[in-house]
Amino acid sequence: MTGRDWWVALAVIAIGLHCLCMSGIISAAYNVPSYFHLLFNISLWMGKPLLAGVVIYVLFLFISKRRSRRA
Repeated sequence: MTGRDWWVALAVIAIGLHCLCMSGIISAAYNVPSYFHLLFNISLWMGKPLLAGVVIYVLFLFISKRRSRRA
């Protein structure tokens, strides 16, 4: 992927998060702190599985490199 593709992907993700937060906040109070609180909660819940995946991937790379050094 080129740099422009990454920017487009990031823009789509940001717009999607904004739409998700706006749909979640329509039934709640219409103020900025509640929007950012909901955005933080959604980002936190999305970040936990992402962080777990990165940790598993790094462990897998570490173990495979360690095995290749022994052989």
